[in-house]
Amino acid sequence: MVEQSKGKRHSKAELDVWRSKFQCFNDPFQFEQLFDELHEIIGYEEFYKRGGLQFMREAFAAAKFGQLTNADNVQLIPEQAISNDCEVKVGSKTSIYEITEVLETFRRRGSEYKGSNICGLKPISEKEKRKNFVAVCMN
Repeated sequence: MVEQSKGKRHSKAELDVWRSKFQCFNDPFQFEQLFDELHEIIGYEEFYKRGGLQFMREAFAAAKFGQLTNADNVQLIPEQAISNDCEVKVGSKTSIYEITEVLETFRRRGSEYKGSNICGLKPISEKEKRKNFVAVCMN
């Protein structure tokens, strides 16, 4: 097992281990628990600031989408395999989806989560960060 600690920058090899965990079918609620485990290790700052973590945002969106559609299983599709992002199984039917992040004009992802007052946005608490991220995924 790759040792991981909160507050340190994680290597590509460490992230690849986690990415592979999301590339296996799992119940949407267990999928979200896996996301929560990684999110706790990565920390909010790295999650919102660092590039290369798109798979985490896609995993969270796939988990929530799977929950909302009463899916039996969800998984991320390996990047090199196909241009779409996730597969969702409901009964015997498997569907493939592309996950797209939509931002308002001139908004930079994570600006409201950083400690400074970028773009005139007030920094928010850790609890609000999670709540807002869920709201964005649901819209």
